[in-house]
Formats: sequence, C-alpha cells, structure tokens
Amino acid sequence: MNDPSPAFPLRRTDLSAAYDEYYRSGLYDARYPRPNPALLRLVLRSIGGCPARVLDFGCGSGRYALPILAASPASVVGYDSSAEALRSLRQRGAAAIAAGRLRLADGPFEAVAETLRRDGLVDLALLAFGVLAHITGRGRRIAVLRQLAGLLAPDGRVIVTVPNGRRRFASEQRAAAALVASGQLEPGDVIYRRGSGGTPIDLTYHMFSAAEFVADLAEAGLRPLSLEPESVLAESLVTRHALAAWADTLLRRVVPLRFAYGFAAVTVPQL
Repeated sequence: MNDPSPAFPLRRTDLSAAYDEYYRSGLYDARYPRPNPALLRLVLRSIGGCPARVLDFGCGSGRYALPILAASPASVVGYDSSAEALRSLRQRGAAAIAAGRLRLADGPFEAVAETLRRDGLVDLALLAFGVLAHITGRGRRIAVLRQLAGLLAPDGRVIVTVPNGRRRFASEQRAAAALVASGQLEPGDVIYRRGSGGTPIDLTYHMFSAAEFVADLAEAGLRPLSLEPESVLAESLVTRHALAAWADTLLRRVVPLRFAYGFAAVTVPQL
C-alpha cells in the first residue's frame, strides 16, 4: 500500500521550509488529524501514570504532545524545526504552556539539548511517525539518537518509529535508484510529493528494513525492549477513521513484522 504521488524530478528540499508549507496549507492536519491510537497507548504505558518529563522530538502541531498532556500528568518539551508547526501548537497548547506543562523549542538541537541538560533530564524521548526518517544521512540520524540517549534520566526510554521500505513508496524508490547509484542519495532515500494544485511539497524520507533499524539503534547505543508494528494499515487511515484503527489493532496481533506499515521500537541505552 503506497501513498499515491505523481512522477516528478527528484530534488533535495529544505525540510523546515517544506514542512512550513505542509502545515500552512492544512494538508498535514487533514491527513493526520489524530495520533495513531496504538502508538499513543505505547507512549502512555511507558509514562506509566507518573509526572514524567517527555521530549517530543519533531512534535509538529501537537498530534502527540497534546493527547499526552490530556491523558497523563506528564510535562512535554516540544521540539520542531518548522516554525509554522510550532506556531500552531503554541495556539492549541496555550493553556498547557501557561500552566508550565508544555514548553516549545526550535533552532539547532545541540543548543536545545544543552538547555535540557541544565534544566533536568527527560524520562521519555519520542520520535513519532518517521521523524527520524526525515533526517538526511545515516550519520546524522545516529548522532541525533545518541544525543537523545544522552538526555535520558535513569530508566529513561526512547520511543522511535520509522517507515517500512517494503510497504512504502515503491515507485519513488525505483525513481531514486539512479540518484542512489550516482551517490546523490543514500541507499533507501526517496523524495516524495504531497499536495495537489498550487505549489507541490517535496519531502525527503529514508526507507528502513527492520534489520537496518535495529542496527542503527545499536550504533547509537540503544537497545530495543520491544519492536512491533507502528501500524499495519496506512497511518492516514488509522488516524482518520475509528473503524480502521480498530481493524489495525487486530491486524497488529497477527501480521508479521516485515509487513508492517512502520516499525515502532521502545529502547533504552545499552549497558
């Protein structure tokens, strides 16, 4: 099940600018109006009803941050490179910001990480629905994971999800093959298009296998406590339709991991 998109010339784009337009257009919130219920349950189980400190890395307009605040006593630090996404979350989360339960951050993550170290470590870092896959370059992805592992309090966890290349963007993977062969893209990288009419939005993404995902986590010093499907049905279905979310709950119990739409790992730093 691949997301439909027309053929187009592959080109690199600025991720922050692309996501600014994605949120400004309303396309993102229309496509993903709510959290994936299964992933939200996983996050809430990891918080465990405690007043945990959560870092939502790539928080967007609050698809997970706001439900986490509503369903738990946790506080959330939301980080995103898109100013438009943070503007939206600032409006939606005004009450939580005023209460001191929600803080927003942007800019170079190195500076944000230093602030977090001074203010207190985090109990949970979340990179939901392929945020990691939008970071270009394996070395940069692993560096971010290492930074997050270094921000964890004792017994802290990182929950991260990535797209399954076996299920996603087959035509874009074929189109990217020549650029991969010439060294312009890394193996597994694609550029896909969102939007119809007006100015289309091109986004860079990295497709994973389960084995590559586990290997990258290990390289970053993280050990999976669990590895499971993020969903089996497409994310846009389970976040828009209650019946699809219910069906996905059943499918996640029986469908082999290799056929998942995306992989979700709960991880801890290696000893």
